[in-house]
Amino acid sequence: MIRLLILSLMIFLLCIIAPFPAYSNFSYKSYVVQLDRGTDILCDPYIVQKNDWVHKLFKQKGEIAYKNFQEFLSIFKRMNPHIHNINKIHPGQQLFIPLKKLEPGAMPGQSSGIVTIPFITISSIEDIVKASLAEYKIKKGDCISKLVAQGYGLYGTGSYIKGVALFKLTNPNVNNLHNIYPGQIIYMPDPSIQKEQWYRSIFDNSGNIIRKLLSMTPLEISTDRSESLTSEKTQINNSGNKKNEPVSFFQEAANILDARLLNNGAYYFPRQREEDFQLDLSRFPIMEFKDKSRIIFSEGNIKKSDLKAIKAFWENVKILPIRRKASREEIFDSIFSSFQKDTSKNQLSFSDKGVKIKVSARWIIDKSSSAGNKSRSSVCMTLINSRNEQTPDSICRYLERHNIIIKDMLRDKKGKREKSKKESKKPAKKNHAQDVTGINASNYKAFVNNLLATLGYNYAQSVSISFPYAGIQVEAMSNLVSKSDGKMLLVDFGDLYGDAIFTIKKTGLDVICIKEEYDFPAIIEKLLDALNVSYVKDPMFFAAKRPDNYNTSLTISGFLIANTDLSILSEHSKQLTKKSKTLIATAPLHNDIVQFLTEQDIRLLMVND
Repeated sequence: MIRLLILSLMIFLLCIIAPFPAYSNFSYKSYVVQLDRGTDILCDPYIVQKNDWVHKLFKQKGEIAYKNFQEFLSIFKRMNPHIHNINKIHPGQQLFIPLKKLEPGAMPGQSSGIVTIPFITISSIEDIVKASLAEYKIKKGDCISKLVAQGYGLYGTGSYIKGVALFKLTNPNVNNLHNIYPGQIIYMPDPSIQKEQWYRSIFDNSGNIIRKLLSMTPLEISTDRSESLTSEKTQINNSGNKKNEPVSFFQEAANILDARLLNNGAYYFPRQREEDFQLDLSRFPIMEFKDKSRIIFSEGNIKKSDLKAIKAFWENVKILPIRRKASREEIFDSIFSSFQKDTSKNQLSFSDKGVKIKVSARWIIDKSSSAGNKSRSSVCMTLINSRNEQTPDSICRYLERHNIIIKDMLRDKKGKREKSKKESKKPAKKNHAQDVTGINASNYKAFVNNLLATLGYNYAQSVSISFPYAGIQVEAMSNLVSKSDGKMLLVDFGDLYGDAIFTIKKTGLDVICIKEEYDFPAIIEKLLDALNVSYVKDPMFFAAKRPDNYNTSLTISGFLIANTDLSILSEHSKQLTKKSKTLIATAPLHNDIVQFLTEQDIRLLMVND
């Protein structure tokens, strides 16, 4: 009982001596040092709150729990003998939560049993708002508008509209504000947060919450720029263009990696028998990731003693030496190369119904597509010299459907709109199927007729021909095509037997045999060869007008013909030459690929099975 009274008194005094806000530039918090089996243990004194449960408290509590959870539980039980069942804790109970084993004299004041550690608090705005919530049970006669108006002003006012926006944010399960029932549990945001300096900055001019700002800390929202930030973020939401100061290359990399960049204020790290080490974030910006790993960017050397103080509290931290005014290329290379073994690569490839795609980029980073979505997307980043080298919109849309995001960035251009097709380009409304000429392939004879007619050749079916055979003149029916050199080509579908074909060729007439068992690509190839047309089989197209090593290539099943090689004898030739090339595609093509090809001045013929 005496131990419990001492414990309660100590926790009460600590709460008075060392209160700390939910956020600030830096704060001080006091911890208790307890002796456990001859070892000093740094402990967090804690009073159980409503809705707490033990694993919630333990989840992010210190080095011991992280390294050896079973040892953590043993120490916890020895330090809290009044907790008979750790799965049952109650509001008002006092706990010691063991955090870290200490060497003798490792911290100032350790021998006294209480140590005070300065630290920076980086809670996000969203965390602060959620921490302010009060649970409320709906009563008969309640309505949401009345409950919100009690703390946020009269119905219809600007403050009321913002209060409703906060309520919707913190009560996502309430789908209809006018449809509530007695006994329903809701959560009301504390009206006192309206007094915070950052409060007005998280809303746009219409009273809607700018969700991007919720992930920021109050430190990142400067008080004297509240209004400009609001209008600036609204500008981003409306047009996708940030018209105020440009985003730094460090911030740009952080956005791509879903990380938080800390470049204002300071971190303080306690050291044994020395002054606390202060890490100036304006000189040594930090990139913090969701897994709590960190990168510190350093223009100069960090002393070994200072680095030891940092690593005593942050085990997973990297130091990257780099100039603050380095180029985008230098910064990206430095950051992404530090992930080389895990997430960075240079090429992606996949096949899609007869089309082979290969994406090559300077940097490729895998990341989660969205919250709650287990699928992953790949962000492919390349530096380009001019906007003429950008990947076409049609290819970017097509790749995005396969979870590949193309980001082409102008070298070292700050504040100007960059190429991120996922953000900036809307799908084309036009259905480009109308730019495709279909070739009916219901049977092989009809296919030959339709292909030759589409290409513009004069093709006559069931023509009577006469040729000498075995000393007599033989009459037969066949099909004739006028070639570009003025000669005739006879197309035989198996109607000629024996030496007839050899005899016909002796007369100077070319003959091609098309059999029913041939597939359509084989028929096309035979016809083009017989017509002396030059072509490229399964041609490869590069999406952007830039070097191939950082480009996207599409290899399409089919045949690419230069229209200058087709001296078509019909009047239809004038229409064909409007396009520089003709692609006979033997695989179905997505509408975005069709758009890309037509924009490349290519006439597209597609085989319809």
